[in-house]
Amino acid sequence: MDSDTPVTSVTASRILLAIRIFVIVLAALLITLITYDALTNVSFISNERYLRAQFWICILFILSIVAEIAVKRRFTTWQWVSHILFLAICVPYLSIIVHYDIQVSPRVHYFLRFVPVIRAVYALSIVTGAMSKSWIKGLFFSYMMILVASLYFGSMMFFIEEHSVNPAVTDYWSALYWACLDLTTCGSAINAVTPVGKILSVVLAAEGLILFPVFCVYVTDAVTHSRPTMS
Repeated sequence: MDSDTPVTSVTASRILLAIRIFVIVLAALLITLITYDALTNVSFISNERYLRAQFWICILFILSIVAEIAVKRRFTTWQWVSHILFLAICVPYLSIIVHYDIQVSPRVHYFLRFVPVIRAVYALSIVTGAMSKSWIKGLFFSYMMILVASLYFGSMMFFIEEHSVNPAVTDYWSALYWACLDLTTCGSAINAVTPVGKILSVVLAAEGLILFPVFCVYVTDAVTHSRPTMS
């Protein structure tokens, strides 16, 4: 029985690695679909191709979580909470609303537009954190993934909301330039004029402030663990 344990452990590790790579590919595909529809000004609700792809991606996300739970079985409290939250996010709400012709308020409809964005970012942050052997590296990679994703989607949302009413936002690259400067708390000459743009200004600046302590903790931990090797 003891001789089978290493083999079983190696097999489980390979299965988990395959599942996590699969989730990364699905998240990248979902991000690509969201980006294309957003930049071409196509509504998620009216795009049957997107709804169909999103539905099956959500199903595969859910199956990947179930498979990981079946393979790993032992999780910390935080891991259970993150998996439950991910399951809740992975429900294909847009597909259900369209299929059953459910009437929702404009505010709910607007919020649901960004659920796929949250889903993709959350999937990437969980997987990149789980693939790291060190908890501090996992935390660092998760924060970095969330930061990069926030920069990308924040700039895209800023472009969508501002380009038609803000003369300073001429193309996506000007929105990305604004997001980079706002994230580093340097400030930009481009000022937001829509409510969503103003909210994004606060959110990105707050994320930039949160990033510095994470860098400090990561660098301190790396230096501490490198001292025995140096000596």
